[in-house]
Amino acid sequence: MKKFIGKLMALCLVFTAICFTSVFSVYAADSESGSFTISVCPEAEGTELSIYYIADYKNAEYSLNNEFSSAKVDLNALKNSEDAGKAIDTLQKYILSNPSIKGVSAKVDSNGIAVFSNLDTQKAYLVVQTSN
Repeated sequence: MKKFIGKLMALCLVFTAICFTSVFSVYAADSESGSFTISVCPEAEGTELSIYYIADYKNAEYSLNNEFSSAKVDLNALKNSEDAGKAIDTLQKYILSNPSIKGVSAKVDSNGIAVFSNLDTQKAYLVVQTSN
């Protein structure tokens, strides 16, 4: 389970790096759900972030969910930060071109913290900034 949490944290870091330089934690222990905390500068207070469930993680492989299956991204083929950056760009453009895809939003508080709770530890998520 610790190995999976490490992979989940690395994937989340890569996906959020394009939006923020942030320090965050994923807490899951040995449970089926966890939380994702993003810490940015307090000046970002009020900024809205949205998290999107993009893929399942099963048998050591990522599989895009139905909403993202046409996004033409292979999360299993990411080898470096350049590949990850291209995948992030593709996924963000895909979200913008498909307004029917809904994420869960959170606002950055006065301490520069945004929290997403009750996340399934067997899924991959993308966090994007949705407003200033």
